[in-house]
Amino acid sequence: MPNSRRPIENAARTDIPNGLLAGAAILIGDPHDMYAAQTRASLWREGAIEIIWRRTCAAVEKALHEGGIDIALIDLAMADGDAAALVRRVRYGEIGQNPFLPIILTTRNPQGAIIDAALAAGADDVLAKPYTASMVARRIHRLGSGRKPFIATEDYVGPVRGFTAREGADQRAFDPPNALAFLSKGDAEIQSVSPTGFKAAKDRLTSLRLEIAAKRVAAAARAALEAGAAQAPIAFRALRDSAQSLTAVAVALRSAAFKRAVGRLAALAAHGVMAGADARQVARLVAELADAVSLAAKLGQDGNLKLPTDIARRIDARYPDLRAAK
Repeated sequence: MPNSRRPIENAARTDIPNGLLAGAAILIGDPHDMYAAQTRASLWREGAIEIIWRRTCAAVEKALHEGGIDIALIDLAMADGDAAALVRRVRYGEIGQNPFLPIILTTRNPQGAIIDAALAAGADDVLAKPYTASMVARRIHRLGSGRKPFIATEDYVGPVRGFTAREGADQRAFDPPNALAFLSKGDAEIQSVSPTGFKAAKDRLTSLRLEIAAKRVAAAARAALEAGAAQAPIAFRALRDSAQSLTAVAVALRSAAFKRAVGRLAALAAHGVMAGADARQVARLVAELADAVSLAAKLGQDGNLKLPTDIARRIDARYPDLRAAK
């Protein structure tokens, strides 16, 4: 489970069973001792049972990998890294096991551009410093009682925002698993999201990302087909890059057949860069097969992904030198 408890070095504990945050495990990422101490004190008073304080992005990332966290409160002014980029990596499943982790970013410089960048990274909220002790607890409690649905677009994973309202994306939004929801119901102890519900949400998110990535590959393949001789090398390199992004999404797939198909598709797209006279035929096949992957992902948003055709076999039959592609 993404929020299963485990011993955490230097974690502060409290025996207070009540409060807005009763039973919650909270990660604080803040290089400033004063704010971190103030925040810890307020969270103790609100009933948090586990508080992990880390001063650097590297230490925050390590804590996220270890898991057992219900919410993260991270400052944007980390000296050793980009906290907004860290949030984006959480949402894309590159850090930890929970892309739906509630995350609040804090900042002493709440300019519009900074707040916009933080939200565009997938953060749930941004809290300006200085803040009062009760403000932190109220923001966290608000996430438990009214968190926004999640969505994946071409360049974003996270809560629905105004900038996600394109190409009907918000119509495919879904409610993320949220252990904090139990706090708003006044439970004395935080409860875990069910394994089944968490798995279903991850499958839904992966399918959305796969559908979008496959559409980008199909569009890049058609752009390569339409490119003139001078622009063709650039277009085919763009096709290869888009296929590599598709491969990154496929890592999260449970279907071995789909992983093999996507691996072959990426290899075929890369082959197009060097295919010479055969390049246009490669692009046509890539476009057709990427369309098939996108459709299968759209129809299998419950994780039950089935290919309408055996993509790996078709590619192997036409290009046997790609048979060893992973």
